[in-house]
Amino acid sequence: MITILSLLLVLFIATTVVLCYITYNCQNKIDIYESWIVEFKDDVNDVYRQIKIVDDKNIFEKDDDVGGVFSDLYQILEKLNQRTNSNVKDKETN
Repeated sequence: MITILSLLLVLFIATTVVLCYITYNCQNKIDIYESWIVEFKDDVNDVYRQIKIVDDKNIFEKDDDVGGVFSDLYQILEKLNQRTNSNVKDKETN
């Protein structure tokens, strides 16, 4: 009887150690991904601000090829900016 309880205790301790190790590794990965996401969000906001400054006077015409490409890039950046900022607003409301 004592051997069974000892065996169960050892298994419980081993399982606890393994689960603690897994949790520690997952937390480190979450921290790394979170910092990457924050940096990405900041980069998107910076590029969005810069592109608005560049096209403040509507220098790029939509008629030519450069203006078309610029317009497409601007729309993509607008979507990225809205998505990154909407996640922040959602977290603030919760």
